[in-house]
Amino acid sequence: MDRRSLLSTVVGASMCAFPTLALADTLTPAVNPVVTPATTQAPSTVIAVPEKIQNYMEVFLVNLKVGYFDQAYKNTTDSFRKNMPMKEFKKMLTATRLVDFTSKKWIGDETKTAGFDVVTGEFTGADGVVRAVTFTLIPKDSSYVIDSITETLSPELLLKLFPKDAAQSALIKSDLALVRKTIKNRSYIRLYNAMAKTVRHTVKFKAFKKSLADFRKENHDISPAKDSSFTLDASYPMVNPNGTVSVKGHYLNDSNDVQFELTYEYMWEWKLAGLSVNTTKTGEKK
Repeated sequence: MDRRSLLSTVVGASMCAFPTLALADTLTPAVNPVVTPATTQAPSTVIAVPEKIQNYMEVFLVNLKVGYFDQAYKNTTDSFRKNMPMKEFKKMLTATRLVDFTSKKWIGDETKTAGFDVVTGEFTGADGVVRAVTFTLIPKDSSYVIDSITETLSPELLLKLFPKDAAQSALIKSDLALVRKTIKNRSYIRLYNAMAKTVRHTVKFKAFKKSLADFRKENHDISPAKDSSFTLDASYPMVNPNGTVSVKGHYLNDSNDVQFELTYEYMWEWKLAGLSVNTTKTGEKK
């Protein structure tokens, strides 16, 4: 039996062969530190937010509701804007339902001795999905500015957010096709740029390129099945301890059984954060 492996490329991981992905215990999106999805369950007890904070938040949320993104963006700190461009700001607002929520409730408030306040709200979208979002506020003049916006994601919510059915199939097919094209054309930078920001911040391009170039030298056949189909393992998608989501499956081409595992990170959209491919000879080429 001829077993060949594409070494996995993941955040904070040493290279290892499929099927074990050496995922880091914790993912810290250092590229975008102002917004960090976490895999903890949000509380649900309604609390009374101090009137001054509530009034400020109501104005901020109204600006978002009516599309005054520039005004809302100005009500953030310099460090917030440095780490989050306007384009990403709008993407985050849409994903967390802050622009179109149907209901909200404040579930947490904590006054910090360091001179800032933290308030958490649950925002329900038209689809019924509840998103827990935490705002860190810094006093400025007689009001506040927002220094961070953090969404709390439970494993259950991550699975709800992960693409389903045709959308899931399209995502997997697209990323597998990109991996194949990268290896065939040696266009390593394209795949690298398509990876999650956390990966690009943690894994240097030189190391990323080397793992794929070494795999290419061995002439692995990872061409798609004739009908481009694949089969996913029944227990996937699966949420990992670090908050990423993995899918695992295989397909048959003319010469190999190609097994793959793709790992995704959610930062208001799903980006590839790890990949591993193994090929096993199935017999003589037809």
